[in-house]
Amino acid sequence: MGEFSKLVGDKGEDIVSHFLNLFGWKNHATNKYVTCHTRKHKKETHGIDALFAYNSPLESKVIENILISSKYSSNPYKSIPSNFKSHFEDIAIAIECYSKSSLKKDINTQIATDNKRDFPCYGG
Repeated sequence: MGEFSKLVGDKGEDIVSHFLNLFGWKNHATNKYVTCHTRKHKKETHGIDALFAYNSPLESKVIENILISSKYSSNPYKSIPSNFKSHFEDIAIAIECYSKSSLKKDINTQIATDNKRDFPCYGG
């Protein structure tokens, strides 16, 4: 079952990457991990399926960090609200940890700005 999950996860990440390319977000990072900085759960790292950082076209000197997480289940969801809540909590905690990560520092030092914001994007 682990091989199937890995195969499906890889395909899901390819689909996310393809969509981002269609939207013109060609310089996105994929399959990144950040160290966990919270004790809300027992994870040591958080996986980020795709990450795109860019200068905001609406506000000067602002970097937008878009974190994308895709989820898949081979079984139909029994209850959309309960699954959505757990998936949303997962990416919310990942954003918390991303904001304190060396990955964010490395990416954002390449873009000169005064203000940085992090946004989630969830694909179920």
